Amino acid sequence: THDSSANALPQIDARNVALSVGAGGHGRIVTCGYWDSTLKVHALDSLKELSTSSGGHVGSITCLQLGQDHCNGQIVITGGEDGTCRVWVEAHSMGSAVAIDDIAYINYENEMDQQSKQKENGMVYIRTLWGHTSPVTCLSYAADMEVVLSGGANGLLCLHTVRKGYFIRSIKNLMGNAVHHVLNTSAG
Repeated sequence: THDSSANALPQIDARNVALSVGAGGHGRIVTCGYWDSTLKVHALDSLKELSTSSGGHVGSITCLQLGQDHCNGQIVITGGEDGTCRVWVEAHSMGSAVAIDDIAYINYENEMDQQSKQKENGMVYIRTLWGHTSPVTCLSYAADMEVVLSGGANGLLCLHTVRKGYFIRSIKNLMGNAVHHVLNTSAG
């Protein structure tokens, strides 16, 4: 018999799954929320696991956001129990990390040394975004503005640039109330 649990995804909600559909319907599903605190990439058609990355979060990855960057192609941003956000690029896009900046290129090279077996299908960690004092519960990435807005369990919102990793500001109006959804748009 075939064991379907081998390809099973975690309990799915809007915070721990992202879908990337390529030309001809071929694509990948990027997921988090696993017992081992990893980020996984699965083939869309078969759910076969293509790669697994830990990404350096201390504790579990609580949410993720998939986006397109005009210079870097596909990126993923993850939020974790450790109060940080992590920026990832597709491993097969060698030029992606170079386009972000020199620090990202160094991280990319180090990560590729550690993940050489998975380089063609995985995601490579590029940088950490700091600012939260509690677990990150939700993310919203605006590619046109190159910023990510993240919400924390204690109500703190943080705004960062993605390409350089600069902390722009925090918004404390919701402190004391957990934030579950954020939306970041360029509409005036």
